[in-house]
Amino acid sequence: MGQVIGKGRIHADAIPFINLEPDRVEKLWSHYKLHSDGFALDPDALQHVLKIIYEDDEAFEQKCRALFAKLDTDRNDLIDALECLATLASASGMKPQRKLTFVFDLYDFSESGELLLDEVTLLLKSTVTGLCKISEGESIPSLKEFEDLARLALKLEPSKDGKAVRDVTSTISRAQFVAYAVANPTISSWLNHYDDLTAPVAVSTEFGLQLLPVSDEYDLYKRKGAFEPRPGLNEAPCLAKYAALTPKVPEGEEFVPRTATDASLELDYVFGFGAPGSRGSAAYTTGDDVAFHAAELAILRSSGDDGVSQQFVRAHDATVTALAVSSDGATVATGQRGDSRIVVWSSSTQSVLGVLKSHTGAVSLLAFSEDGKLASIDSNGGLCVWEDMKRVASASLTTPALGLCWTQTGFVTCSEEGVLFWTRHRGKYVSRCGLNGPAEAYTGCVTLPSGDVLTTTGGGGFVVWRGRNYLRSVDGAHDNAIADLSLVSGEIPLLATCEGSKVKIWKAAELEVVMQLDLTTIPAIGAATTVSLHKSGSKVLVGTSERELYELSALGEGALEPKDEEEGGPTEEVPVGELLNTIAIGPSGSGITDFSSASTKVATLDADGIGRDGTVVVLDLEAKSIVGREVVIGGTSCCLSPDGSQVLVGKENGSGLVFGIADGIMTQAGVLTPPEPEP
Repeated sequence: MGQVIGKGRIHADAIPFINLEPDRVEKLWSHYKLHSDGFALDPDALQHVLKIIYEDDEAFEQKCRALFAKLDTDRNDLIDALECLATLASASGMKPQRKLTFVFDLYDFSESGELLLDEVTLLLKSTVTGLCKISEGESIPSLKEFEDLARLALKLEPSKDGKAVRDVTSTISRAQFVAYAVANPTISSWLNHYDDLTAPVAVSTEFGLQLLPVSDEYDLYKRKGAFEPRPGLNEAPCLAKYAALTPKVPEGEEFVPRTATDASLELDYVFGFGAPGSRGSAAYTTGDDVAFHAAELAILRSSGDDGVSQQFVRAHDATVTALAVSSDGATVATGQRGDSRIVVWSSSTQSVLGVLKSHTGAVSLLAFSEDGKLASIDSNGGLCVWEDMKRVASASLTTPALGLCWTQTGFVTCSEEGVLFWTRHRGKYVSRCGLNGPAEAYTGCVTLPSGDVLTTTGGGGFVVWRGRNYLRSVDGAHDNAIADLSLVSGEIPLLATCEGSKVKIWKAAELEVVMQLDLTTIPAIGAATTVSLHKSGSKVLVGTSERELYELSALGEGALEPKDEEEGGPTEEVPVGELLNTIAIGPSGSGITDFSSASTKVATLDADGIGRDGTVVVLDLEAKSIVGREVVIGGTSCCLSPDGSQVLVGKENGSGLVFGIADGIMTQAGVLTPPEPEP
């Protein structure tokens, strides 16, 4: 049972019963206890129970029967009464903690204020199942997922054979259940998903570049090529911190004063990735090389017998916001904010092939055609087509585009308002809307080997078009808006898609899932925003909203070929994805707000990263690797020990947490408490 993001989309038949006032839900529970004979309701019984909240509504009977039809998925003219009540309460206007105590009381059959393991499982299963039934695009998790959450709630350990321990004595109290549900990221995400719901008017994916303001100091640096002198240490407001961090010179050793940075230093390695709100920020080029962007750099990562190396294209002077690779992997295009230039460069030599200027906003999308043309879109809706490093066409979009791909006759753009098919007519590209397609937000597009166009939707589905005519839909490909997709052609064309913590690989022709990867097993912190499948299908790049870039194993050789069953055993299973490389992890919020160095390590703190918590990352500069990462709520500063084995994280309340660093893991080793103020 994975986490959900955004707000649930409620089916029209259930909308009259969402956001009920808390007192109406309380009346509903009291009315049910007084007038119901059992745990099953037929249409008339449901109407009798619900009449307390719709006494003066003339269309009450019709609304009740429509709601009954959504909950009666097995069509036996009976629904689970407690599932119905738990669903209405969870989608009501109650405060989240009252929702938890309400559903707790529903399943407290003994009225003891405590629940057994089976009762917690039933509570979770019934509530989530009911919510999924009245929602659009939600799939019901498996029973095992509910059982796992229930065992965690009661702090039960699995048996040695991996099966659940049968427990009929352990219980959890109401207060303990509320505390567990609020702290558990999966349950709390479902709570938020159905909290403060409104009737859907249009689907918003919340995709798009997040253009953070550039400081005046940095603008001055860009113009002058140097920063203004900073205040001396004696004038610094954080004198105490720097004094405390000043290294003590051992007795008998000579003090070596710090000197200015060596101006001859050369850039050797970059740990960052992506830009706020960017998608599709990394891709394979030729062989196993990977192109990606970070800050004002376009980067090519190579690996070989001598280890991992990075080469840099330094032709940008502002944050790089978009990237595309040609079909043969030989050419890369990267676009930026600032003057909105596009730099076209060679993946083999990293030499600049051309600099294209025409856009007025940050470049948000880039796409190469099979014959080498380049299409580009900026954040202001400007669209350009380039051929032989010259602009050959331009247009303006009224809605920010979220997807761009070339077709056999032109190209396609998609947005939250629909899909546009562009063809060349008398030297210009003209657009026409897709016909008869679902009223959806469209988040991405790709041209299949058949020539049909596949678009992804804000509801997590696929829509396939032939020409500009709607052909078919695949609902529930993902649970929520699909962030990115990647196609590789071959004997068996493959498609990779990503959403939330899930990456799926499909047979492109049949749209049949071949395998699914779960980023929570890495574990990744952010939601997937970038996916790029290797042409062999053996591995896949996945980038996230928290500036992480990973390489995961995908399909082994011959995994898609039919296998004969061996005598005395089953056929070989498709391999499961595993982490191959952590390519990059960068600051996830507005940037690094504090750092500390010792030995060969550097610790960085991003104080307003995930959920505005402090994200601490420890890097080993010699090994060029990330050796630890931890989210510290309220973190404001960090300091490494001299040998780099520990990091102290200061918190906004004046306390500090000490973490040990070993084997790629940060483990809390102590707590520092601030002294009591003097009277």
